[in-house]
Amino acid sequence: MDKDDRESLASVRVEGCGALHSAAGSGDMAICKYLVEQLGFDVDSVASSGSTPLSFAVAHGEMTAAWYFLDKGANPNTKSSSTGTTPLHEAVATGL
Repeated sequence: MDKDDRESLASVRVEGCGALHSAAGSGDMAICKYLVEQLGFDVDSVASSGSTPLSFAVAHGEMTAAWYFLDKGANPNTKSSSTGTTPLHEAVATGL
């Protein structure tokens, strides 16, 4: 996949979520790993909702994905621009 293809894929949004956010929320680790490790997607990218992939993973109870993003350097202190919450807030809210 060349640079233009990667940029096109990174810009695709479904209901405001990019591919990495969708994979994080569903816990699809094969896609998460491919997007981050092969295509170089940013683990701290922000969806239109203002949330990061780490926030999506935590909010959906996908702890394997959450640990993966943390291992890849995701910032656990990034606040959602829409709600002002962090992944830790999401973990408390979901009872993790």
